Amino acid sequence: MKNILEIDSIQKYVNKDFSLYDVYLRCETGEILGIFGRNGSGKSLLMKIIFGTEKADHKFIRINNKYINQPYKVGDNVVYLPQNSFLPKKLSLQKILKLYLDKDCIKDLIDDEIIQKISASKIHELSGGELRYLELKLLLKSKAKFILLDEPLNALSPIIKEKVIELIISEKATKGIIITDHDYNNINSIATQNYLMHQGSLKKITSNEDLIFYNYLPNTF
Repeated sequence: MKNILEIDSIQKYVNKDFSLYDVYLRCETGEILGIFGRNGSGKSLLMKIIFGTEKADHKFIRINNKYINQPYKVGDNVVYLPQNSFLPKKLSLQKILKLYLDKDCIKDLIDDEIIQKISASKIHELSGGELRYLELKLLLKSKAKFILLDEPLNALSPIIKEKVIELIISEKATKGIIITDHDYNNINSIATQNYLMHQGSLKKITSNEDLIFYNYLPNTF
């Protein structure tokens, strides 16, 4: 079954210098949407509004033609990876797996070579890359229809980054995925559509020339 997430008419006043206005986005099962933008452009703010933990002055969010004000509160609709870790530091990895996943998904994670190496650890004992990988895998292997990933590739080693990209590609068959990241080359290589957050609204990106036009990429790119 194909699921459809629609975000329309999002408006959010932040201060006299910045607001989100008339943001529209549509994501379906099987799609990976890449959202680029400079720091402070509103990418994370938009993700939190979509997830439902950030209020907006106006928003219209619909999943499978049903209006939902706070998607994270309703069933297995949407999960969100913030830039900062969301897992309790004192819990063991084994406890985390039981809290977040069913038995079939736990088996899949335990078979993962990176997870195997850290399976006896507590969350606070993991490196930044290991923790990020675990969080990504938990969300991507969840039953959620849509996955919001806020800078998932930030500070990852090349090996873990490659595994994360492979994981994202493998999960898009059953999910819709929205990613914000500065890693243009890697995200562009897997995204089915790209957007740029520019002056408070989303611009559809079809080529590098569009990003050069909006001064996101240098003219020598």
